Parts: sequence; C-alpha cells; structure tokens
Amino acid sequence: MKTVENGQLKVENAKPKGGVRSLPKGWERKKLGDVCDIINGSTPLRSNKEYWDDGDFPWFTIDDIKEQGRIITNTKQKVTNKALNKLRVLPMCVH
Repeated sequence: MKTVENGQLKVENAKPKGGVRSLPKGWERKKLGDVCDIINGSTPLRSNKEYWDDGDFPWFTIDDIKEQGRIITNTKQKVTNKALNKLRVLPMCVH
C-alpha cells in the first residue's frame, strides 16, 4: 500500500528510521486512492512547435512549484489550443 505523509510518498512495509511516525491528533492514515482519483494526462510533444509556440494556455510544471510554492499565479510555459484539443490535458485546480 502507498500513502502520502508530509508530502512524501510512503510504501507500506517500508519503515522510516526510528519507526513509524505518529500523526497529529485527529488525523488518520488513508490510501491515496481512497481520498482522491489518481489520474494523469499527457504532455504535448515538445518537438511539435504547433503545441508550444505562441501558446495562450498555462502549462503547469514542477518548476512552477519550485519557484512559487503552493500558490501558482503564473506558469513559465504555455500551450496552444491545438495542444489542448489533441491531447488528454487535465485542468488545474483553481481556488
């Protein structure tokens, strides 16, 4: 079983140094798939300029998280409408 704890993927039967960590009061361990749907989309081919040149739609990457943290206000990369229509692209959650 795989779980997420403190932003880290944990595999059951793999014990952290010092044993299993305790959770804050009121928290419980859950399988990731029990609390959300795990799905993935696809990245448009980088070699296809029609997907990337003059794009209007934000393309979220790990670099955006590294630079901005949890709240992303702008993305470094953008894709075109053609990329969105051709591929399975997942929407970014907006709060």
